[in-house]
Amino acid sequence: FNWQAGMVVFGAELDAQWSGQSNAVSLICTPPRPGCTATEAVKIRSLTTGRARIGLAFDWLMPYVTAGGALLNARDDLTVNVGGVSANFLPLSGTTLGWTAGAGVDVADHWGRIIREYAGIGGWRWSGCGWPGARKCPTAKCAT
Repeated sequence: FNWQAGMVVFGAELDAQWSGQSNAVSLICTPPRPGCTATEAVKIRSLTTGRARIGLAFDWLMPYVTAGGALLNARDDLTVNVGGVSANFLPLSGTTLGWTAGAGVDVADHWGRIIREYAGIGGWRWSGCGWPGARKCPTAKCAT
């Protein structure tokens, strides 16, 4: 949805994407004990954003800034091994609300859009970019 007044363009956007992003970390018990480890695996299932945007239209080129809300759905699995015995804890799964902000350029004709977007959701930080004909290039990490 876009509305234009002179050169100024106001708009609203909704994006939803499924993700297979995952990361796992293994730890050794402290103090070190033979055969004692813990493994945590986190998987991002989906990321949805709703944003407002404002830009300036210059003939075939429109740079803009965007900001709004984000929903992250993730799953966290924990496995502990002690002395050859393995325990799998019930997974934690849920959806968390956060923020998103970014900037981009819309190009007329067949080019489309170039965008860089950031999101902060709970302890997560997400960064993604996109351009015509390319897939999103997201990266996620837990904030320290």
